[in-house]
Amino acid sequence: MLSGVDSKGIYVNGDGDPMTDSKATDPGGEVSVEPVVEELQLDAALRVISEVLLSPRRAVALPEYLSTDEDLGQIIDALLQVRSIVFAMANGDFSRNIPLKGFLGGSLKALQAHLNHLSWQTKMVAQGDFSQRVDFMGEFSESFHAMVVQLAEAHRKLAASEERYRSFFASTEAIKLIVNPQDCAIVDANSSAIEFFGYEREQMLTMRINELSARPVDDIEQKIKAAQESGKGRFVSHYYAASGELFDVEVYTSPIVFGDNELLMCSIQDITERKKMEEKLQFMATTDSLTGLNNRFQFLTLGRLYFEAATRAGPRLA
Repeated sequence: MLSGVDSKGIYVNGDGDPMTDSKATDPGGEVSVEPVVEELQLDAALRVISEVLLSPRRAVALPEYLSTDEDLGQIIDALLQVRSIVFAMANGDFSRNIPLKGFLGGSLKALQAHLNHLSWQTKMVAQGDFSQRVDFMGEFSESFHAMVVQLAEAHRKLAASEERYRSFFASTEAIKLIVNPQDCAIVDANSSAIEFFGYEREQMLTMRINELSARPVDDIEQKIKAAQESGKGRFVSHYYAASGELFDVEVYTSPIVFGDNELLMCSIQDITERKKMEEKLQFMATTDSLTGLNNRFQFLTLGRLYFEAATRAGPRLA
């Protein structure tokens, strides 16, 4: 059996008997015990430190013969604190209190402050502040700067585009509505639409486009959804004004993106007079002005249609 240190830190000989003298005798002659004991204790201390650094366990038990070493205990406590703080930071928690002092504690506190500030800067960028810059993380700083510059440029172009749209939308004499195709809600209405329909702007922005129509709700919703799917659409409908007056309208739809929302711009044309003129021309073309009955052209047209229908029906013509 080899000499060594037992679990209590007592140096024992090959037979396991305690060796309390500063020197002991083995078959090879006199050997100094203290250097051997110190070396074995150092190995045990290194194993404990290695376990603190590499083991996922939150607490490490010191052997009894090392538990009275105050310096070693302070080192172990400091390493456990560092490990806990680093683990928290790796998981995005930058709020941990850092009780460590000295160079290591100061470095960890500086890193924590930098990461907290970076988190705040990221929130500011998300809110539209593109003046934020990072100057303490090397290549990451360059990437952060490039990202912020690109976001600022994209935001500028989007703002300019929306401003052009709003200027056109507000100034045009055409009747225009912005509609959410998901629920047919009216998101915006220009001054021409407000004047045409006769509603207050605040009231109109609480309405749905199918509330303006004289057609069934399902029919309007289907036309709006079809326009969204196809990209553009056109349909004829009958719309009521606030006064109850009924108009014939032709609606043209086109997609428009507002922020993260895909909406539809509805351009509405009043075709009431055109429809009346068409009906009048149709009446004049098919009616005798003296008798008010179908004229010869209409009589022949209807006769041809009836004959074709009877021919399709077969022998039942008789």
